[in-house]
This record gives sequence, structure tokens and C-alpha cells, in this order.
Amino acid sequence: MRSLAGRLLALQLLIAAAAIIAVAVSTAWLTNHLLARQEEQELIQTAKSVAVEIGRDFEELGELRAAVRSTMEEGAPPRYRIEVLDSKRNLIFSIEDCATSRAFAIFASFRNICEKPVSLGT
Repeated sequence: MRSLAGRLLALQLLIAAAAIIAVAVSTAWLTNHLLARQEEQELIQTAKSVAVEIGRDFEELGELRAAVRSTMEEGAPPRYRIEVLDSKRNLIFSIEDCATSRAFAIFASFRNICEKPVSLGT
């Protein structure tokens, strides 16, 4: 039979271990969600900036394929597979960077490229 002090020590160690595990698990969960949110925001911002650049080039050139080609020649954003689709969801342009499998697609409208320029997908 264990003494009262021994049992209290075991209980104290168990509570301390449970608290450490709970803090570690919650920290890992929070970090994972914050990093996912940061990546999502970066992806959205990149998609918007590419859509704006394509829109500007489209206004100058008047042809979507030429506008996309011009925008991508100026510098495609790193780390993303880029697919540009027209309003009928036909592939206009595709480029992939091997650093990631994440992708975004820009659905452009021939009438108004800024009407609904960005839709995210994987």
C-alpha cells in the first residue's frame, strides 16, 4: 500500500503531464491553423494581383490569350500552378512551379475581366 505522499506525488505528476500534453497539442493545432490561414491569404492576394495585371493587359491588347502571355512574361508568381480559364472555363494558359501542388485559377470574362476575376481551387 502506497503512502498518501506517494499517491499525491503520482497525482501531481499525472496532472502536470496532462497539462503539458494539452498545451503541446493546442499549440500544434493553433500553429497549423494559423499557417494554413496565412497560406490562404497569400494565395488569394497572389490571385488578385495576377487577375488585375491580366485585366490591365487585356484592356491594352484586347485579346485574353495575349494579355495572359504578356502578364506571365513579365513574371509569373513563384510557388503556384497557375491556370487561366475563360468565362466558359476553357483553359487559356497553364504554368506550374514544382515547389507546390496548390493552384489557383482565374476565370476571366471577355466582356468585363474585372467582373469576377478570381476563383480559388485545388
